[in-house]
Amino acid sequence: GAQNWWKMWSLGARPAYHSKNTIGNLWNNYLGGVTTPKPYLDAGALQVKIAKGNLEGKIAGYPVKDLYDAMSTRGIFGGGQYGGDIARRMEESIQGASKNPLTLSTKNPILQGGFKMGQTIEDNARMALYIDQLNKGSSLDQAAKHVRKYLFDYGDVSDFEKTYAKRILPFYTWSRKNIPLQLEALATQPDKINKINLAINNVQQANQVEQPDLAQVPSYIRDQAPLYVGSNKETNTVSAIPLQGLIPTFDVTGLTSFLN
Repeated sequence: GAQNWWKMWSLGARPAYHSKNTIGNLWNNYLGGVTTPKPYLDAGALQVKIAKGNLEGKIAGYPVKDLYDAMSTRGIFGGGQYGGDIARRMEESIQGASKNPLTLSTKNPILQGGFKMGQTIEDNARMALYIDQLNKGSSLDQAAKHVRKYLFDYGDVSDFEKTYAKRILPFYTWSRKNIPLQLEALATQPDKINKINLAINNVQQANQVEQPDLAQVPSYIRDQAPLYVGSNKETNTVSAIPLQGLIPTFDVTGLTSFLN
């Protein structure tokens, strides 16, 4: 209970985490085959219709009601890290928002608003990947399986993992699902992974950053796949953004550091 309370405050009320989660979903969807904005726009249009209770018409060539029913029965909604992992375990706690923004309970309106936003963002990515797969000829079940592979089913863990592993490692489920996916992508989609390296080089060249000698870079920075974004010759310092925790592929660097 204490850990879940900490998780909710660490994630739900922090815009930085929502941004990281969005970037992670976009990257994993890219690995899953989404290469244009259209599926996200279609998913957004469907979310608006659901919010308004209007299931008439078509989206992406599919009847809205059929899409909604297919996604509802296959766990597309609410299956991300917010809705499928943390909120699911704290379901009773997050019901009934307080009007007091200073309360530290999980009924804090800022916290609950953050979770609603986080789940909306997650659902959009999951719906977009599902729609994209349908457009590519997948069946309803095949598309759902694809979503579970790239954006994960946070409820699909063993009793041992639920009882012990998640208590030892707070974000165990994410690592348990993401690291194998990224290792597979390194082997099967090296062209997409290499685009990250090209982007890093382009950013560093555009900012005319002189990369430091690795021996002078602290290990806690070096091990987090730093993107060097600026250098100051007068102070002999370099500014860096750690990409581990921002782009899911770089979670693999955490595994290699652990093994080392």
